[in-house]
Amino acid sequence: MLSDAFQNSSVGVNLRYRTDGKLFNLQRLQAVTKVKETVLRDLLFADDCALNAGSEQEMQASMDKFAAACDNFGLFINTKKTEVMYQPVPKAQYQEPTITVKGQKLQAVDQFTYLGSTLSRAVTIDIEVNCRIAKASSTFGRLRTNVWDRHGISLATKLKVYQAAVLTTLLYASETWTVYRRHVRQLNYFHMTCLRRILRIRWQDKIPDTDVLSRAGLSSIYTLLMKAQMRWAGHVVRMPDHRIPKQLFYGELSQGK
Repeated sequence: MLSDAFQNSSVGVNLRYRTDGKLFNLQRLQAVTKVKETVLRDLLFADDCALNAGSEQEMQASMDKFAAACDNFGLFINTKKTEVMYQPVPKAQYQEPTITVKGQKLQAVDQFTYLGSTLSRAVTIDIEVNCRIAKASSTFGRLRTNVWDRHGISLATKLKVYQAAVLTTLLYASETWTVYRRHVRQLNYFHMTCLRRILRIRWQDKIPDTDVLSRAGLSSIYTLLMKAQMRWAGHVVRMPDHRIPKQLFYGELSQGK
C-alpha cells in the first residue's frame, strides 16, 4: 500500500549518505560521485507506520496520498488513533499543525509512547529519562519485600535480579539516545541509590560511589551507556547499505541540520 501511495512522489525527508570511508571524516560527504541520496517518507514499527515530512504542507500531501492508497485497497484510516507530532527547530516558536484526512482534523500531540519509548516534540530525551526512572523505581519497589529485604537470598542473587529486572528497565532503548551530562547524572543517581539500598549502605557511612560499585561488581551508568551504544553501533555498521539505520548513521540531512 505504501508503494502504491508514494510510487510517483518525492515528498519526505531528504538524506545524503556514504557508507564507505571513515565515519568521522567530515569531508567524505562532499564527494561528487560517491555520495548517494535517499528520501525517508515512512518508518515501519511492528504493525504501525509513521509518515515523515519536512514541512506541514508536505505532511498534508503525504497524508492525502496515503489516504488515496487506502481507498484503493479498501482500507479505512481510524482518525481517532492517528496522531500528528510536529518537532520544531530548537528554540523556535511552536505552532500546532493542522493535518486532515478527508476533512477531518487529526489530533496534534506533544508526546506519545510507542514500543515502550516516549517520543516528544522537544526532540530531547528529558521526558524519556524521567519515564524510565519512574518505571525502574516502580520495579525496584515491587521487589522490596520478596527480594531486597529477604535474608534467605544471597547478595549475589539480589544483584543478579537487580541487573535483570531493574537495570534493563532503566536503560531500555538507550542505544539510540542522544545523552547529555544531566541525563547521565539523573540515571547514575538512581543507580547508586538502588545499589546502596541493596548493599545496606547508609549515607552516614560516607562510602564513595566507586567503593559501592566495587562491592556490587557492577559498572557505573556512564560505562553501561557507552557499552550499549558501541554495541548497537557495531550492529548498524554490519547492516546492508539499504537499511535505514545505516543510511542515517553514515548520512546527514540534505537541507537543515
